Amino acid sequence: SVMVLIILTIFGTFFAESAAMRISMQHDVDEQFEEGSLQDVLMNNWGGLDRCVFTLFKAMLGGMDWGDAWDSLVTFGRPWDARGAFIIFICFTYIAFLNTVTAVFIQCAFVRLEKDKAFAVQRNEEEKVDYLCTAQELFQVLDKGDTGSIKNSDLVKHAGNPDVLACFQRLGLDTDQFEKLFVLMDTDGSDTTSMEEFMAGCLKLKGP
Repeated sequence: SVMVLIILTIFGTFFAESAAMRISMQHDVDEQFEEGSLQDVLMNNWGGLDRCVFTLFKAMLGGMDWGDAWDSLVTFGRPWDARGAFIIFICFTYIAFLNTVTAVFIQCAFVRLEKDKAFAVQRNEEEKVDYLCTAQELFQVLDKGDTGSIKNSDLVKHAGNPDVLACFQRLGLDTDQFEKLFVLMDTDGSDTTSMEEFMAGCLKLKGP
């Protein structure tokens, strides 16, 4: 991301300037450096902003062992300053990385939860529609005269009807609940129940 690039550039600039200062002081350093072994390490890992950024990038993602990068910092004039900056870089990038991963994980969890809620609501609505369709089918079976209403006696009379029993089973109701069902349905006390009252009574008996 842009933030990672900015961090790499900031720290890379620091290491590139430190390396440049070290190179400019070549005439004042020990023989080992002048022989080239340490100079090669310095130039390969920290010789320029591009190499510094690339070295930090490898160290951050595991493309380069931290120990190798750490050891190569001994070539700097003040190695502990460079090593301190390197430790700060590693800690900062890993904390930022972990925070990013955590944020992504939490976001995914919230999205999944919202999808699960939406699915549960949709499924509940579909089950409710199926339940009401079955209740309507049962009402039509009981309303033999197609009068638009049924009586308690109609429930008792058709208690042994296979179609009625099948509908009750699909509604999750027991045939022993015939009387209770009619009491719930006959809200106006007219001893007759309309389709709307019947369906509302089935929903009450079913519960949430």
